[in-house]
Amino acid sequence: HRGSRFVKDSKPTPLPLDTFYLTGNWSQNDEGISTSDTSATLSFRAKGSGVGLVTRSLSKIIEKGKVVVQTEAGPLYDVYAGSNLMFNDEKSFLDVREGAFYKIAAGLPEETRDLTLTFPNANRVPLALYSLRFSN
Repeated sequence: HRGSRFVKDSKPTPLPLDTFYLTGNWSQNDEGISTSDTSATLSFRAKGSGVGLVTRSLSKIIEKGKVVVQTEAGPLYDVYAGSNLMFNDEKSFLDVREGAFYKIAAGLPEETRDLTLTFPNANRVPLALYSLRFSN
């Protein structure tokens, strides 16, 4: 995002706008960031009530990449789920294979906009993240 910055540091609460907090091992190039680290996280404050992620798997295997979406209180409630968000084992997540725009959330209230993404199978299915998009 133009005007945004990536920080490898502990995240404050609440999170500021236009700052993305990274933990774990990440690579960055002109197109975006990528990880194969299962302990990697990306935390941010959504600028709007809708959140989408442009991402893709970097793996050639059939297994899909998994992006777990958490709020400060736990999984994202299904009432705020974007059309690509799935649920199981009390987790909210995206299944990622081909490069696409994945709708994470819609109708997020202001107090639920601090989000953290984790990548539990990134060691087998590395992921590239190209863009986070926000809408109202």
